[in-house]
Amino acid sequence: MGFVLIFVLTWLAVFIIYGMYKKLSVLENTFVYLVVLTLGINIAWIVAEELKLISITKDGLLFTGYVLHRSVLIPFIYVILMNLVFRFQSVAGRLLCAGGALVLLLALDGVMLAYEVIRYLKWNLWLEAIEIVALQLATYLLLRLYRKAA
Repeated sequence: MGFVLIFVLTWLAVFIIYGMYKKLSVLENTFVYLVVLTLGINIAWIVAEELKLISITKDGLLFTGYVLHRSVLIPFIYVILMNLVFRFQSVAGRLLCAGGALVLLLALDGVMLAYEVIRYLKWNLWLEAIEIVALQLATYLLLRLYRKAA
């Protein structure tokens, strides 16, 4: 059931991106996707494999759900987030979007925990929240740097 839920949520994110008004160009959306993909995979690898803070399931289908979550769903959520952030002019609107994405990503981690796709060994949701906020901030700053360079 965990794989099915992650698969459906991934398709939902794809359709949201397809149907939404995009404030960013195709190149900027691709840049955000690749930045989050690269940083997210490296952070997940360090946390799970090097530091052994999280245990990942050995079941093939659930592991496929984990890879889909890490490699497709999370970067698409950040692409949606950055399009929403750059749509708003006020700081409050931008912070509200970032907070909503934080809650959504923490809920997705809760789903992963509930279906035993991952298990926290020396990790918790507070550390996950710090990681998500740091990745949001890094993505936002790198996108602003990319926009100034282009």
